[in-house]
Amino acid sequence: MRLLGRPHGDQVFGERAVRSDRYPMNERSSVPNDPETEALARGYATAAAVGKLVGIGELCAYNLTHEDASVHRVYHGLEATKQYYAKVVRELDAHWEIDEIIAAAEGFGICGYLVGRHIGDLPGMPATNRPFKVACATMAAVRDGKIVRTRSYWSQSDLLAQLDVRASQNISRGAR
Repeated sequence: MRLLGRPHGDQVFGERAVRSDRYPMNERSSVPNDPETEALARGYATAAAVGKLVGIGELCAYNLTHEDASVHRVYHGLEATKQYYAKVVRELDAHWEIDEIIAAAEGFGICGYLVGRHIGDLPGMPATNRPFKVACATMAAVRDGKIVRTRSYWSQSDLLAQLDVRASQNISRGAR
């Protein structure tokens, strides 16, 4: 699948920005992204990155399932997923820097970095006020023009190292 071309620079929403000048072209494939799913993926990435919960609700099915595979958590339903994103954006002051999006009619994948500053307490992790930048990826299934399932991956060990948090204080299975 072809990755997105170079769009128009940063998209700013409130005080946060979603980097959009780094989408590389994939010269190895002649298959273009599905335009409707690509638009859905961009909307999802923007809404999630800025904590725009109304935006997420417009793009996702009410019975959405979101899995944060890095910390072994699953959120069932749109409201639970909205609460998850609100907490991540608020406590980590986080946004996405997106490198690439691959979109087909059945779903999409987004790769990039989760960037922010740890300004609020998370389970097992008191605020450190340290900046971080960790690789992340999200895969999503789409049905009838709505996102029905997402699964996110990011490097918990990189985050803990950058925040200088000891393993005994981490947010893994034992610190729920």
